[in-house]
Amino acid sequence: MSGEKDSFEIIEALKHAIWTRRPMLGEIIRTHGDKILYDYTVDFLDVNKSKLLDDRKGELLDVVKKLLSERLGDRVASEVVTQMAALPLVSTADHHGPIDHPFWVNSNIISGIPLFEKKFNSAKYLVVFSFASVSVNNLSAYPRGIEFHGGVNGSSNIIKLPILPDKLKMSVVYGTRAFTRDDLEKTHHELLMRERHGDIIYGRAEEVWRIIENNFGSSDVLNALDFPSQVTKINFTL
Repeated sequence: MSGEKDSFEIIEALKHAIWTRRPMLGEIIRTHGDKILYDYTVDFLDVNKSKLLDDRKGELLDVVKKLLSERLGDRVASEVVTQMAALPLVSTADHHGPIDHPFWVNSNIISGIPLFEKKFNSAKYLVVFSFASVSVNNLSAYPRGIEFHGGVNGSSNIIKLPILPDKLKMSVVYGTRAFTRDDLEKTHHELLMRERHGDIIYGRAEEVWRIIENNFGSSDVLNALDFPSQVTKINFTL
């Protein structure tokens, strides 16, 4: 009993320390901590009204339409703007990079759950305003390339496979040049080398390269003018 009590006290102390540094997180837990995840996500649909923001919604939608028309075409842009006008709900959790790590995949799944409600079944998109003021070598996302499990020793070894060259690793995502076919060929060489060295189980390199070729190597992506546009196209396809 003494050990259980000590553990409980440690957990409570940790919670208090975290919530002191992150008061908004503490408020969310106190308000919603007894809900199952699905019920919590449904609350996302309760978008607060704001006259100041509503009065300028048109300006925002104009920018969204312009950017998406350039990157994903007029049809997608029009559908997204129509959806946002009716349901002004977006996710701002992501950093702007290929969506391959569970950290980002899970946040998007959680954000998208409410859209399966029947009354919102006309919503076709999970709109993400991702943060691009990070380096392409960022730790919590890896915009410079892709991350995946090598499969050696279970699934614990995470492979960071670069696509952009090392000299660009400290570049800011929003200002980075587009990667090229030459960059992808160097990535392919690196991938095969990592498999030969035993960092990746045999056969996985071929699977990973197929994903890269289909999603990063398409002509639409390679013809994009800059890296941020490429990422938007890649994630839309993924």
